[in-house]
Amino acid sequence: MKTFFLSTLCLILLSCSTKETKERSTRWLSTAPAGDQFTAIHRDGATVIPNGRIITPTGKQITVAPHPFGLTLSPDGSTIITANSG
Repeated sequence: MKTFFLSTLCLILLSCSTKETKERSTRWLSTAPAGDQFTAIHRDGATVIPNGRIITPTGKQITVAPHPFGLTLSPDGSTIITANSG
C-alpha cells in the first residue's frame, strides 16, 4: 500500500512539473488596447483615453470650451448653451 501511494504521488508530481515547464515556455503580455499610442483626441474617430482604452463616440459631436459643467437646450431644440469654468 505504501509503495502504491508513493508511486501515485511521484506520477502526480511529475505531471505537475511538466505542465509548469510548458507554461513557463509560453509567455503572454497584457497591454491596453491602445498599445503604445499616447492619449489623444481625434475628431474624426477613435480617441485614446488616459487608461489606454480607445473610444469611438457615435452621433454628432460638438466642440465646447474647456470644463463645461452646465448644459441646457432651448425649447425648440435648435440651440444648446453651456456654462464653462474655463
